Amino acid sequence: ANRGVVGSREVIVGKTGVVVIDTGSSYRHGKRMLDAIARVTDKPVVLVILTHAVQEFVFGSQAFVERGIPLLAHSETTKLMKARCDHCLDNLRPLLGAELEGTRLVIPLREVSATTTVDAGDRPLEIYFFGWASTPGDLAVFDRASGVLFAGGIVAIDSIPDIRDSDFDGWQRALPRLAELKPTWVVPGHGPVTGAGAIAVTASYLDALDRKMRALYAQST
Repeated sequence: ANRGVVGSREVIVGKTGVVVIDTGSSYRHGKRMLDAIARVTDKPVVLVILTHAVQEFVFGSQAFVERGIPLLAHSETTKLMKARCDHCLDNLRPLLGAELEGTRLVIPLREVSATTTVDAGDRPLEIYFFGWASTPGDLAVFDRASGVLFAGGIVAIDSIPDIRDSDFDGWQRALPRLAELKPTWVVPGHGPVTGAGAIAVTASYLDALDRKMRALYAQST
């Protein structure tokens, strides 16, 4: 019923162009994003950053690529997309039906492998990679000019963090490093925009889960 629209997508309007962070769950979703952007600004979309390889964040990419807009992701994200995302799309088709019409897997051609800074649309953006966290190629994007942190899969609010692709210890190490950026606002991969406390909320959940699982394991031995 929600057409797979369950993850955050973000738009940053720079002086000369627009940066999109994550592309949604389908080709139609991506086109709706582009239409919405056009209602906000007549500046061109110049770059898409994919924060991690989860289906509700990557399958709108075809709508952007067909307009010549480049995709950027971590090299581990592109590797994971190549390994499994066609299979994910096959699994989604019975659920979403016509919503997936025109949707196909698009692999980013621009890759990063470490923390870096990009200047897109005359807007410098800091891209952080703290190692394997919720997925092997998690990226967080910090727009220092506004103090907004786009946390991707590393932070979840009002949603249970998805640990299936995680390096649990790496995720727990990444969160305090994210907090060191001292953002004013945090946009989580799932959930509403909130303050920097969102990072601690996710960390608290992971710590509690860790303690519970260790206790259960101890009882079983």
